[in-house]
Amino acid sequence: MSEGNPAVDGLLRRDADSGARAEPDSRRAALPDGLPQERSDQGTATTDGDGRLTSDGKNKYAWEAQGWLCAVAAPSGGAYDYYQYVYDATGGLITIANRTVANNQCDLNINPAKDFVLDQQGHQVAEVDGYGTGRAWEHSNVFANGELLATYDANGTHFAFGDWLGTKRLQATVTTAGVSVDESCWNLPFNDSFGCSGSVADATEHHYTGKMRDNNTGLDHPIGAAIHGTVDVKGAATRNPCP
Repeated sequence: MSEGNPAVDGLLRRDADSGARAEPDSRRAALPDGLPQERSDQGTATTDGDGRLTSDGKNKYAWEAQGWLCAVAAPSGGAYDYYQYVYDATGGLITIANRTVANNQCDLNINPAKDFVLDQQGHQVAEVDGYGTGRAWEHSNVFANGELLATYDANGTHFAFGDWLGTKRLQATVTTAGVSVDESCWNLPFNDSFGCSGSVADATEHHYTGKMRDNNTGLDHPIGAAIHGTVDVKGAATRNPCP
């Protein structure tokens, strides 16, 4: 178990079929796939009767019967913005939507904001943004050996360079004139204080350990799987990730 908040230890448990990586040392930095974590800028975590996270002290969470995260209320200017996640039959995230009703429910009162095309492994190979007649292609991704290799958007082709955990640290554009650095990115062990800086906009949302980051809520979504409300004990997060 972790040396962190006992309440968080108890709620961070994943079903056996959810695909969480079991680390031999639970103090390592690798997190349960996509699960919202208690961070230094957030308050006390709360759970429902099934042990699923309902609040991390900042965002509020709602869950489908399958145990998939379906809606998030994110604080904004003293109120909340409401977002909903839609999955395919295998649990792959295919839509992030703005809720049209100001509540944190799992119904489909939504306007899609982002739609995703997935490959057979659940990687996001294309993103379409907008709603109705305002829909537009945003970018396409190329993956190799399960890791993001490149992204093509209106600004050209951008190559991603990651660290040993698969977290993108550098984005660069390669042309006949040479290589130019678009941006560099950083974060603390639990993806706290995440940020990027550079002359070219971020080509894709894939960052922490290759997961897709939802900038509306600060969640990092696993590739090819829904966010679940439970986590295996060996995957429990800790306040101190250093071995």
